[in-house]
Amino acid sequence: MKRVISAVLAVCLMLSAFSVFCFAGESEYWAAQKAYLAAVESGNKDALIAAVKMIEKAYPNPSNSIEYGRVATPLLKAAGALEEKLRFDEAIAYYKKYLKYITWLEKNAGLNYYDHQLNIPKTIEHLSVQPEIYAATTKTVVDHKAINEPAAGTYFGVCGTNFDLTKQSALLRYTNFPKAATNTGGEYFASRVTSYDQLQEGGFLEIAWNLSDEDLNGLNAVNGTKFDKYIDDNIKQLGDIADDRPDIRIMLRFGAEVNNWNDNTTKSKQVVSAFKSAYIKIAKKVRALKKTNIALVYSPNDINNRMVTAADFYPGDSYVDWVGISSYYAISPSALNSVNSTDAYYCRGYYENPMIRVKEIIETFGTKKPIMISECGFAYATTASGDYQTQAHAVQKMKEFYTYINMVYPCVKAVLYFDQDTTRKYSLGGNATVQKTFNSLVKSNESMASSLTDTGKTYTKLDNFKEVVDSLTLNAYAYYPVPSSTTVTCTWYLDGKKVASQTAIPYSYKLSVAGLKTGKHTVAISVKCGSADRTVVKVLNKAENGTVTCTNSLRDVPPTHWAYKNIDYCLRGGIFGGTSFATFEPETVMTRAMFVQVLANISGANTRAYKTSAFSDVRIGDWYGGAVMWAYSNKIVSGIGKGTFRPNDSVTREQMCVMLYNFAAATKTKLPATQKAVSFADTSRIGSWAKTAVTACQRAGIISGMTENGKAYFKPQAGASRCQACTVFRLYDGIAK
Repeated sequence: MKRVISAVLAVCLMLSAFSVFCFAGESEYWAAQKAYLAAVESGNKDALIAAVKMIEKAYPNPSNSIEYGRVATPLLKAAGALEEKLRFDEAIAYYKKYLKYITWLEKNAGLNYYDHQLNIPKTIEHLSVQPEIYAATTKTVVDHKAINEPAAGTYFGVCGTNFDLTKQSALLRYTNFPKAATNTGGEYFASRVTSYDQLQEGGFLEIAWNLSDEDLNGLNAVNGTKFDKYIDDNIKQLGDIADDRPDIRIMLRFGAEVNNWNDNTTKSKQVVSAFKSAYIKIAKKVRALKKTNIALVYSPNDINNRMVTAADFYPGDSYVDWVGISSYYAISPSALNSVNSTDAYYCRGYYENPMIRVKEIIETFGTKKPIMISECGFAYATTASGDYQTQAHAVQKMKEFYTYINMVYPCVKAVLYFDQDTTRKYSLGGNATVQKTFNSLVKSNESMASSLTDTGKTYTKLDNFKEVVDSLTLNAYAYYPVPSSTTVTCTWYLDGKKVASQTAIPYSYKLSVAGLKTGKHTVAISVKCGSADRTVVKVLNKAENGTVTCTNSLRDVPPTHWAYKNIDYCLRGGIFGGTSFATFEPETVMTRAMFVQVLANISGANTRAYKTSAFSDVRIGDWYGGAVMWAYSNKIVSGIGKGTFRPNDSVTREQMCVMLYNFAAATKTKLPATQKAVSFADTSRIGSWAKTAVTACQRAGIISGMTENGKAYFKPQAGASRCQACTVFRLYDGIAK
């Protein structure tokens, strides 16, 4: 993939020219600098990355502005090269290093990296999206109990002529304020809000009340007396609509997209203050109607003017029932399709991820208010000179948006499409392919329904799923900032076995729950793009009554891991769990407490039966307390000495063998001698108390040595990692069964 690296500040190159300075690593630096400049000139990205690593090595701990400056820009160049080569995790690390260096230079050398301090964190955000698995549920996932909010399900519809009451549950209509200068041209709800009579019972009507002058003058006119009669007349008509259709849900949106108005560049403080006053003035008049089916909507644009944020204009919880978002997608003529540019900040070009564009607003308000996509559009053509759109782009972005918007964000309870044309063509009726795509997407989205009631479905992370089902359609959300021509592959695994692979969203897999045995199972996805492979493993439990729940959601065990099958086996058998809900930490060394707990899990021991501890450093209330006392009572462990157990010490390989040997004796399991005895080169280092156990485990094929320089070593005092322990336990479990 060819991508253009944009021009960056060359502070390090300028500073490096002052050869009168002499610092540590000077000779190494000049050699690396020569290689770096040659790589930049040739465009050889591999050579550039190698040269930047040489520069880093020359100044591993920079101590002054010259050294920081010499390293900073090469770090950024390396990050961009790594990103272009689809080595995303390495690119993230270099972008983070670069941020650290420019932060130091701003503080200590007085340099200005304002744009980069905005752009680079957004680049990192785009590169860092982790995959997730979702399922539709009839349970309530998010319910703010706001006016007009459904407990479940998502309203959807359009604003244009393609409204079909048999297929859609929402309708959008526009009304404009008069011109501020002339107080003329104002539109009224009575004439503009049409077709709402076609809405089914419980339907959703959004009324967008926009300013003709989207600037400070327009807001000042609202706050003055000039528009008072017009406002009062329209508020009365709003009440009439509510009386005419008390069975529908009416949403009044005032002053849309204020965070993106031009006056914010030079008059942001005045615009913020004037907007809040104008919104509250309208809100108070609406509240005075005392209609229980009219909700007030504050609705910013998805991308802010850089001088403000959507939160700046928020009128306050008392005057806002819902928060809306305008979100439009068109191939931007200003997009550079490059790394190290403003594309990441504005979500343009390769970074045009709809879920990131709406993320800031949803994360700011979605926990306290339901979210509606007040209007969205996907341009497939244009009449503007110099602008260009494509049908393929519109279809792709529409798929991404309508597939994931209420899946990733279940607080989104309504989505309205801008079914009209401006200089860009958005209308569904104007393009058969786009309209067909729209109809297909709203039909396949399980949370969107033509007749929406509070018993509709909502998407949830599989982490939170708890329901009795015979089958379950699972969808994966995955994203890498690459052009659509670059393949992203999602592979599904069920109980450690590959079951499906897709290259198109929503990467769905239908899980037959009825066909699963009662107990634990693993469902995993591996999402690959270039050298990046991001994984999530869900550990599911199917209860005897058919209820499916998720007990772990592990992100650090890729199917390519050498011990994946052993880890998967232990997860399904309930032998091991994660160190947290989201991590397994396969390379972390097992503690003595962890090891004993696993033995207790295998045996099915009732660890709650133990009420007192025999060790001074083990409390019976500790998560491992009962397991330790169970093991002690069954002569599996005896402690370290002086009445201690040392639960947090790493379990050594020889200790692991002793515990397994004693466990086999306690459970009357015979360890077979299927392997020839091995004479380890470090046998003398094995404790006399452990030699019998080590030999028994080795001959049973449970544990083996490590070959170094043609010799077999046991390394008795080395710690056992969690993935190594999984391998041991799987082998032991095979013997025991």
